[in-house]
Amino acid sequence: MPARPPMACPSCGKLYTARRCPCRTAWAGSAWHDPKLRSGTVRRQWQAMRDAKLDAQPRCEYPGCDRPAVVVDHKVPLKVDPKGLLDWNNLASLCDPHHQEKTKRDALIGRGLPTDEDEWAWLA
Repeated sequence: MPARPPMACPSCGKLYTARRCPCRTAWAGSAWHDPKLRSGTVRRQWQAMRDAKLDAQPRCEYPGCDRPAVVVDHKVPLKVDPKGLLDWNNLASLCDPHHQEKTKRDALIGRGLPTDEDEWAWLA
């Protein structure tokens, strides 16, 4: 297998060949590590809202998908808008495969890499 070409880290500027630079944690860019969003009160409010959303929308909201929804995700990532945590209009019920796709898309956007925006235009 060919070696991965070295890339420059946008954070520290050093060259690396691994999946990510050692200076960045796996959860870099996620707002969930913010202690203000992880407090007990906020967590209970989020869990109640998530359960209500799954009750109100038990099927995946991705267009054309009829799988059962198992995850509630934020349409606008919390890193972009932390105030959207408990905003009902910022929630989408998703099946696991579409949740994984959306999470991957959000990670690419967070790293400044290109994505297929047309596929996820329904989130806007």
